[in-house]
Amino acid sequence: MSGSWRIDDVTIHKIVEIESAYTTIDRFFPEINPDLLAEHLDWFRNDGYVEGTGQLFLSYHSFIVETPHHTILIDSCIGNGKSCPVRDTWHNKSDTRWLDEFAATGLKFEDIDYVLCSHLHVDHVGWNTRMQDGNWVPTFPNARYLMVDQEYDYASRWAREHPEDTAMAALFQAVFDESIQPVVDAGRADFVSATHVLDPYVRFLPTPGHTPAHVAICVGRDADSAVFTGDLIHSPIQTRLPDLKVRLDDDPEQALQSRRAFFERFADTGTLVFTMHFPAPSVGYLRRDGGAYVLDYRDPDGA
Repeated sequence: MSGSWRIDDVTIHKIVEIESAYTTIDRFFPEINPDLLAEHLDWFRNDGYVEGTGQLFLSYHSFIVETPHHTILIDSCIGNGKSCPVRDTWHNKSDTRWLDEFAATGLKFEDIDYVLCSHLHVDHVGWNTRMQDGNWVPTFPNARYLMVDQEYDYASRWAREHPEDTAMAALFQAVFDESIQPVVDAGRADFVSATHVLDPYVRFLPTPGHTPAHVAICVGRDADSAVFTGDLIHSPIQTRLPDLKVRLDDDPEQALQSRRAFFERFADTGTLVFTMHFPAPSVGYLRRDGGAYVLDYRDPDGA
């Protein structure tokens, strides 16, 4: 595994699947320009920007949260054998890094009590299922998979509502058919609200915009000791430029408002922020820096 963090009576493990350049930064952030990028290049070249190619470097990982009550997987990455017509390196892949890092925690698939989905995009639900005897079956046979009901509805109809975007429609349909609906058909899915409270340690926080009912996930005994961002934020440059819009957001303006509210809520609080795509270590404390923010990284325990 790629590290663990202990917070009071909660242990959190990071499970990495892929770390790689994703796309050019101007394609990911349409509003960025060379002058704006140059202002931040001194730090950004070491924290997610591939100088020379102009690409954005992202990590794709899950987190396992062990509380006194439950063992929980948050967002299950890309998965093996899945269809991904828009990205060749994800399409029908068969590498074992995610599996190896999961095994390094000492846990088995049967030990997972809950799988929490911040949203239902391709790189957050892939290991929800695995191929067995020619069928997609839940990877975690004893787990309840928690999905926000509005997110499920959004995922189920996206392809047929966007037939003009043939590649993305094919992707959304494949994700739904391979990684979402099989969990529902197996009777392992629970549809919940965006303000769902699982137990005294785990609760959802609505952060819409990237998708209509996207959620962050707060963890801690009756307090926000840790928070998991989902795709509310993708890159460290968004802390320095919090109003930077993302091409992939369903509603960029709403996502911006959610991001601003999140930063205001958690900056300078001592809540440990677990991001889903920042380069390693991906985890830190958010603090204000003038009109912007900085994530001060915290390395894994024992690193």
